[in-house]
Amino acid sequence: NVPPPSWLSPLPTAQAVFSLPRLPVATRGWASCCATVEPGRAPPVGAPAPRILLCDPDPELASIHAQALRLEGYEVRLAHSGNRLLSQLAAGHLAVVMAEILLPDMNADDALQALRGPGSEGFALIVHSYGCDEEAFEARGVDGFLERPASKEEVLRAVRSVLRKRSAVPTAE
Repeated sequence: NVPPPSWLSPLPTAQAVFSLPRLPVATRGWASCCATVEPGRAPPVGAPAPRILLCDPDPELASIHAQALRLEGYEVRLAHSGNRLLSQLAAGHLAVVMAEILLPDMNADDALQALRGPGSEGFALIVHSYGCDEEAFEARGVDGFLERPASKEEVLRAVRSVLRKRSAVPTAE
């Protein structure tokens, strides 16, 4: 009679599983690799969450960044193509657009024209792309720039920075 291999060991009992220590919410599950919630970062209770549009042709990267932003209290919309970007822009009410401008169905010039054309003054724009000339982007109205691939911390820092800059600029009424 041969004993079963060690990898076929029985599952732990229910008592053993339920006696494990509970971890804080921010450290449980896969969300812990995406972001940690810092006290005081979320909008005040009852205040509308700033709406952010993430446009990235890589759904996996966009999902990781969206999760990190949601954990910080932002409302996030996703777009993975130029057509979807245009429809989300038309829906309006955006605080920040973070866009990769090299999209499969739209070239960089068309993307920038859509993002910084007439009627696009209401939101901050962060370009998320590979090694491009930051000064050229700034001249076209870009508020922030992130080199690809950006970490979740860099994304959060960039969003906070452009929102802080936008709130500090007086608006003409």
